[in-house]
Amino acid sequence: MGFGVAFLGGLRSLVAAIPAEHRAAVMSAFYVVAYASLSVPAVLAGFLVTRLGLDTTFESFGSVVAAIALVVAFEAWRTRPAQSRRAVHQPAKTASAMPTPATSPNSTDCSSQKRLAGTYTAVMKSCA
Repeated sequence: MGFGVAFLGGLRSLVAAIPAEHRAAVMSAFYVVAYASLSVPAVLAGFLVTRLGLDTTFESFGSVVAAIALVVAFEAWRTRPAQSRRAVHQPAKTASAMPTPATSPNSTDCSSQKRLAGTYTAVMKSCA
């Protein structure tokens, strides 16, 4: 499932960014890299299983995949847009900024419903 999501996300990003005259060349290179990233590790693991055994190969490949995932996650965090960085460092809403039952739209207090709804007709019909 993870590869499928990454594949479709990469494909969508490429299609949007590539000029039409270069789209065929870039898309063919994308498919070659995508399928090679699945097949080369599998073939390599097949060779290593015969020499090292299944347990050692499994542990080695798991460690390599985990290390690559950590590096990619760190780089994605480090190179995120400035707007996302500001959102992380903004303080959380205080309790005073949170809606209270008296000011929420689902309140049974008709006066607060009138104030929040903006029109008296719909509120008056529901409170009548």
